[in-house]
Amino acid sequence: MTKTDAPQSLHDRIRGDLQQRILSGQWPPGHRIPSELELAQEYACSRMTVSKAVNELARAGLIARRRKAGSVVLAPRSQDAILEIHDIRDEVLATGEPYAFRLLARGERALTPAERRATRGAGRGPMVALTCLHMAGGTPFCLEERIIDPATVPEARQEVFAE
Repeated sequence: MTKTDAPQSLHDRIRGDLQQRILSGQWPPGHRIPSELELAQEYACSRMTVSKAVNELARAGLIARRRKAGSVVLAPRSQDAILEIHDIRDEVLATGEPYAFRLLARGERALTPAERRATRGAGRGPMVALTCLHMAGGTPFCLEERIIDPATVPEARQEVFAE
C-alpha cells in the first residue's frame, strides 16, 4: 500500500471537511464554527482529535481561535499572495490526495496598471508570466497565475517551469 493509498486519518478528514465549508463560502468570514465538543459529537471522536484539526486551520490562517469566545472564520487576506508564496504541493499532499502539476501558459508581458500599483512600481521591463494548474487526485485544486521580475530573478527567463 503506497502513502497515497493509505486511509485518511480522522483529524485530516475533519480538517478537510471544515476547510471545505470555509473555502466554499458555506461558512463565511465572521461565522462562528461549532465548538470542539460539538464537532467531537458530530464526528464521534475525542475533543483532542478535533482540536488538532482546528489548530491546523488556525495555523493556515483560515480561522481565529479565541479562548472562551470560540473560533471564527477569518476574511481572506489578499496580500498573502504578494508577501508569502505557499507551497501548493504540500497543501494538496496534506489532504491525502496525490498531487499533479500542469503548466498551462508561459510567456512575457508588461505589468497591468493594477499590478504596477500592487508592486509599488517595481519591474519596468517585461515580466515572466505563468499560468499553472495544481491538481489534487485528478481534480483541479488551484489555478495559479505568477508574475516574476527577471531583473530580480534572472534565471526565470531560461527556466521551463515543468515542475
